[in-house]
Amino acid sequence: MKELTSTQEKVLQCIERSIAQRGYPPTRRELCTELRVSSTNGVADHIKALERKGYLECDQGKARGMRPVRKGREA
Repeated sequence: MKELTSTQEKVLQCIERSIAQRGYPPTRRELCTELRVSSTNGVADHIKALERKGYLECDQGKARGMRPVRKGREA
């Protein structure tokens, strides 16, 4: 799998933490709050990059439609 930027790693960790704690992934707005950024478009770009790199699977049109892919990811 391709390398992640530090921000992409933070986004992925937030998603994984939310799933572990609550049983479902965060919305893009919740990710903005967690990462202290104001733009949901910026978060969406990182999500798309994670999907392109094979770290996430996304269901388009769903606010919480993100699933981390463990294959090839170090535990």
